[in-house]
Amino acid sequence: MAESQWIVPAVPVHVACLWIMKRLGGEGDVQPLEVPAAVDEQVPNPYRVATGAVYASFATFRCPDACSEPEDLCTHTGQPRPGNLYDRLAAIKVRGFRWR
Repeated sequence: MAESQWIVPAVPVHVACLWIMKRLGGEGDVQPLEVPAAVDEQVPNPYRVATGAVYASFATFRCPDACSEPEDLCTHTGQPRPGNLYDRLAAIKVRGFRWR
């Protein structure tokens, strides 16, 4: 992997990612890569879009807009939360890519 390739998980657009891309190069110099297909099987409920991004959520339903996101129970289902999505994202392994 080239030193200039980064993976920044975010939904739907990440302001920090856009800022980093602008700092790394001029207009069009730095382009995001399509998320590798191997990621889909490692995240809950993956939803791939035409840009090559993948959205993921533990929820199989649309979460309420005003959800307080408590740590222990889902406010919609009353069931225990399955963990933190950021932990699942941090555990993704894709051949040819590595976290820094």
